[in-house]
Amino acid sequence: MKVTLVSTFGDACGVSEYGAYWKEAVELEGVKVEVHTDLHPKSILEAQKVPPILVINYQAALLSQWHPEHIREVKKRGGRVLVVWH
Repeated sequence: MKVTLVSTFGDACGVSEYGAYWKEAVELEGVKVEVHTDLHPKSILEAQKVPPILVINYQAALLSQWHPEHIREVKKRGGRVLVVWH
């Protein structure tokens, strides 16, 4: 199983730190986590295939481009979505 985490990463901010801790914890359970640092939804939606499991490490100022219709589109194309709201 592979999970794609949309998040800032490696930055000095709480959202980035949360993403790093989340990735570490999930990988300890044997799940591969790919970090996707392009925060705009088009970077996911323009791909031929969406990730099977997409986790959006959402903070309004950083990921303001993500709207409910983007999540519906991922789900329509077969992906499952988890939004972590900060």
